[in-house]
Amino acid sequence: MNTSKITLEERFWAKVSKTETCWLWIGAKKGRGYGHIWFKGHMVAAHKIAWIIAYRQVPEGMCVLHSCDTPHCVNPDHLFLGANHDNTLDMLAKHRQSCGEARYNAKLTETDVLEIRKSPLCNARLAERYSVSFQQISKIRKRLEWVHI
Repeated sequence: MNTSKITLEERFWAKVSKTETCWLWIGAKKGRGYGHIWFKGHMVAAHKIAWIIAYRQVPEGMCVLHSCDTPHCVNPDHLFLGANHDNTLDMLAKHRQSCGEARYNAKLTETDVLEIRKSPLCNARLAERYSVSFQQISKIRKRLEWVHI
């Protein structure tokens, strides 16, 4: 079969496994489990392509979000449009962001944070002790960072 004649829809549906609820992307996935497929010379999120196949376009400035919280779901009934701000609020509301020690670049542990909050030392000394900035120590003490503990 000449692959140049295969349509986007054919390539897409060949990589979908339908369950009773979610339609699961079984093709290539990136970091957090979101499916991806080549489209017009770029890797594009599979759920965005599902939206395009179902509704023909994603309006400028809009994101395709999941209501089912299954990153590799491509069921158009589980997708909705929102602005980037809506996407961020959705992520925060569903606790899908990395925080604390789970962040890839975390320099502190939860134990460190608890010790910082209890310490009588000044912010500058603590910053030096933990190899972080004075501002970081200040934000931890004011509970503007590491707010989950």
